[in-house]
Amino acid sequence: MNYEKIILELLDRIKTLEEKVEKLEKGQSLSDVDPRDPAAHQGRFTNSQRFERKVSLTQQARDYIMAAKATAKEEGDESITLLCNDIQIDLGVTNRTPCICTAMYDCMEPGDEVISAPPSGKSTTVKVKYYLK
Repeated sequence: MNYEKIILELLDRIKTLEEKVEKLEKGQSLSDVDPRDPAAHQGRFTNSQRFERKVSLTQQARDYIMAAKATAKEEGDESITLLCNDIQIDLGVTNRTPCICTAMYDCMEPGDEVISAPPSGKSTTVKVKYYLK
């Protein structure tokens, strides 16, 4: 086997891919780029778009809980009680109880109470009372 020839061929392919990626990053024409080439898909987005991630459901639930607590506090309430199933409904999801319960527990501060929960700690019936200090 002629390893030198194979290595030179691979290096040539890498160089071609690097050139294509560079063109894409500069926003130049994609007409000479093979769309089946995986490297052709790199560089089409800005760095912020490339690394942008969707917010997890758990984080969405945390944000929902924190917003609910803030609203209740603004209205002069001393506490707010939230039920996992109600949060799921408000977020428009089903069968995502573990994510919602995790968020509920994450948002607890010292003094807050778990009103009801099964032994597993995860159920649509999990109810937490948050005290608004």
